[in-house]
Amino acid sequence: MQQNPLDLLDEQDRKELEQLLAVIHSQTLSAAAKLEEVGRLLAKHGLIIEAPRTEPTWSASELASEMGITAHAVGRLATLHGLKVAGFGEWRLGKAPNGKQIETFVYNAAGRARLLEIMESPNDQSCCQRTRDPRADRVHPSDETA
Repeated sequence: MQQNPLDLLDEQDRKELEQLLAVIHSQTLSAAAKLEEVGRLLAKHGLIIEAPRTEPTWSASELASEMGITAHAVGRLATLHGLKVAGFGEWRLGKAPNGKQIETFVYNAAGRARLLEIMESPNDQSCCQRTRDPRADRVHPSDETA
């Protein structure tokens, strides 16, 4: 009887193979994100794969800063308007603040432009308010005139 080659793997190799297969079979990650993650996994074994060139992208946090709203509000707007699709960006692997690996959406130029357009429309801002630093309205004593 022939032995299954997978039985020859140690626990660490088995985990890495499972990670590799999970990335390959992901239904949400873009091809570029899959290649990037496969490259990262293979680099541990000295197999260097050049990352694919991609168009500029913006995270929800970057767009939130630009628009004066929270990153959470950017995500809500994108979901509400159906922007988390290939034409407006792509899903990538990222790290949550707790260090856990998560799938996150990054916006391309079309996604950024559409979000900015939505923010300009007074009727489409139902899910968010522009954030404003309450200290911005304070007058510094040295700026007051006598």
